[in-house]
Amino acid sequence: MECNKTSFATLAFANWHIKKIKKKSKQDIIPTRAYKCGYCGAYHLTSKENFLEKNADLEQENLSLKARVKELEELNALLSNKESNKLVEQNTNLKLKKKELETALIKANKTNKELMQNLINANLKNVEIS
Repeated sequence: MECNKTSFATLAFANWHIKKIKKKSKQDIIPTRAYKCGYCGAYHLTSKENFLEKNADLEQENLSLKARVKELEELNALLSNKESNKLVEQNTNLKLKKKELETALIKANKTNKELMQNLINANLKNVEIS
């Protein structure tokens, strides 16, 4: 069986012909790929996209993008955990500082009480002597 279209016996020869057309043609629309005809079995040229290949490429790109989104979500979770851990550490440090300040305040109050008691005792001795 034969088609009315230009036929090529092999895919390689059809692709070679596409390269030749691309170099010499000044037309706006030129063939971009070859396909095997289901009617005559020969190869023909077309400027139409291969939507099956394009769909497969888009599906692959979609999978790649989904994988990248997952990576970014995991990274975001790690960063969130890191920030959370940092806040916990800061809180722990603040609690330690608070405890240190409370201890220092207790010591200062004790020292202050001792000084006050010493002053009272000294005043009492001065009153007894007078």
